[in-house]
Order: sequence, then structure tokens, then C-alpha cells
Amino acid sequence: MFAFDQRRRLILALLVLTAGVLFLSFLAQWFILTRLGAGPATDALFAALVVPQFLTGVVALPLVRVLVPLFAAQGEQGAAASSWTLCIVVSVAFTGIAAVLWLVTPWLARLLAPGFSRESRELMASLLRVQLAGLPFIGVGAVLRAVQNARHRFVQVSLSTMVGAISALVCLVLFLPIAGVLAAGWSFTVRAAVECGMLLVAWWPRVVREWQPQAIRQTWRRLGPLLVGTSYERSEFLLDRLLSTLAPAGSLSLLYLAQQLHGAFAQMLNRALVDPVIPQMAVLAHRGTWRAFRGISRRRLRGIAVVTGAAGIGLLLAGLPALDLIFGVRNVGREEVRVLWGLMLLLSGMLMGDPAGNLLANAFYAMGDTTTPTRIGVVAFTLSLGMKIGGFFWLGIAGLAAASSIQYLVRVAALGLALRSRIRTKHSDVAI
Repeated sequence: MFAFDQRRRLILALLVLTAGVLFLSFLAQWFILTRLGAGPATDALFAALVVPQFLTGVVALPLVRVLVPLFAAQGEQGAAASSWTLCIVVSVAFTGIAAVLWLVTPWLARLLAPGFSRESRELMASLLRVQLAGLPFIGVGAVLRAVQNARHRFVQVSLSTMVGAISALVCLVLFLPIAGVLAAGWSFTVRAAVECGMLLVAWWPRVVREWQPQAIRQTWRRLGPLLVGTSYERSEFLLDRLLSTLAPAGSLSLLYLAQQLHGAFAQMLNRALVDPVIPQMAVLAHRGTWRAFRGISRRRLRGIAVVTGAAGIGLLLAGLPALDLIFGVRNVGREEVRVLWGLMLLLSGMLMGDPAGNLLANAFYAMGDTTTPTRIGVVAFTLSLGMKIGGFFWLGIAGLAAASSIQYLVRVAALGLALRSRIRTKHSDVAI
């Protein structure tokens, strides 16, 4: 009973903290959009963000997923030493990547934004260089987040995210009236730096400064199969931005905002319902207790389904007046609000698909299998390529949003069937 109450309090604390982060992120998006409007400047900003988002999705997030089970299986001392080694390696790697990309930003802007004017591409290149300054913080922060989650210090992770979001918002309020869209670009870099710094402060007293080459080998052995497949799968970010630059000015900003609003809600569910059970699932998989493993997966999936279903109904019934009340001010017109609402409805598959897919993928990672989720993601993205391109040229930005939603749902269905088959193979009397 005490353990149940403790878990419930943890979930409630994480929900409150993540809801706070969600609100702050939402406030930052609102401030940018209402002050600058949905136009060429915001399109350039959100197009520039695609590069750090791509690298986060390809390297940083898979790194967290790989390292949490690895650290969870180690003792306190082992995880402290391994994380020290990996922080050094990752910081050097991400700094090198940032330096190379810094040199080729004008070429990247032309490649990723063919529909932009010359002025918009030049602005995008400047904003991209601002974003690249935050890459090392993103990489090191991924390692630190993994070691804290593995040690069940979820509240510290959420607190660091909240402080980072507060810092970004303060940066926006102080400097957006002075520096314009460049201040918005710097706010994302400030957030990554502050969040990483908070995690570093919490981790530093426990660090063990011992070089652990086996930690590098173990991480690469698990991460390597993910990189190629995830690079292909996550290129959806690049495809979405590229197609969006061909749409009328402001369309990219509205699609990005719709994706971010759904993504922020999904992040809240991931932090509150998915992250806390990943170390537990890793331990259960290591012990071979598949019935308990199955039970955790089913309960969390049901919870995700209930919450996202209610959110979808709320969006349908009250989304338009709510968005009009919040965004229909200053430089955002009513027609733009209607477009935003429509895009959010078309992206509804992301509401459940993101947290449910994250849970199911982490179930495989807990088993030490990084290949199956990657293959499924690659197949789902391949199937969506034709839908996205065809949908965009048929229905414009709305067709692109609908195709993205279908992609999320197909991936979740395939992961669920694959996990069910895997557990039945390991334990013949257990089924999801």
C-alpha cells in the first residue's frame, strides 16, 4: 500500500512539473507568434530548428533510451563512472558536429528551404548558427538525464527542464523587443544550456572520475544499430520542413506550432507515465519476469489511451474557441487560428501515437533489443513518404499533417503486435 501511494505521489509530482513545463513552453510559443506573427521571420526560425531537432531525435533521444537500461543494471558507482566517461565522449562528439555544421550553414539553408526567398534563407542560416551553439548541451544533457532516470531521480530531471523553460521565457521577454527573431533563436540555446547545467549540478557530487572504455563499447553496441535506422526515420523532420517551405508564408509556423503543442502534451505523458517505469521494465526483463512486464505495459497503455482520448475530444469540442481566445491577438488573425485548429485535429494521431510508441519502443530497449523498434519505424516512415508528398501536393499543409498522423498510428500498431509476439515467445502463457 505504501509503495502504491509512493508511486501515485511520484506520478502526481511529475504531472505537475511537466504541466508547468508545458505551460511555459506554450507561453514561449504564444509570445513569439503573437509578437512576430506567422510570417517569413517565424518560418525562418522554425525551419532553422529542424537541424537540432533532427540531431536530438537521431542521437540524443536514442542515447537516453539505450543508457537508462544500461545504467539501471549497474550499481551506483558503476553508473557514476560510466556516465563520467560518456559525458566526455559525447561533449567532444557534439562539439565536433556543431563545428562542421557551422561551416556549411548557407548550403544547408538552401538545401532545406528551397521555397524561401534569399533574405529568408540568410536569416535561417543566422538562426541555425545560434541553434548549433546549444548542441553540446543537448548531448551532455542526454547522458545526465539517462543516469538520473536510471537512479529513479525523475523529479530532478523535471525540475531541470522547468528551470530551463523559465530561463528561455525570460530571455524572450527581455530581448525579443530588442533583437527580434534572433532573440527567439537564442532562447532555445539558453534553455538547453540551463537544463544541462541543472542536471550537471545534481550529478556532480556523485560522479566517479574513472575512465570506463567498456561503457563506450557497450553504448555503441546498443546505439549503433539505432543510428542508421533512426537517421532515416527521423528525416521526416527534414521532409516536413522542406515541403512546408513551399507552402504560403506562415504555413510552416502554424504547422510547427501545432506539432509543438501536441508534442508538449505528449512529453508530459512521457515524463509522468512512461519514464518512471523504464528502469523497472529493464529490471523485470533482466530477471525474466514477463507476466509483471506485461502488466506494466498494459496498465500504462490504458492510461495513455484514456488521457489522450479525453484530450482529443476536448480539442474537437472546445479547441477552436480556446485557441482563438489565446492566440487571436495582436498579429494573429482569426483565419490563422482556424488553420491552427484544423492542423491540430489532423495531427490527433500524434496525441496517442507519440507516448504509446515511446512506451512500446522502450519495452524493446528494456529487453536489449534496439533493432526491432528501428525497423518498424523505418517501415512506417517509408510507407508515409508517398502519403506525405502526395498529401501535400493534393491538400497542401493539411495533407502533410494528416499523413503524419497516420504514420504515428501505424507505428504504434506494429510495435504493439511485435511486442505481443515477442513476450509470447519468451513466456508462452503471457499475452498482451
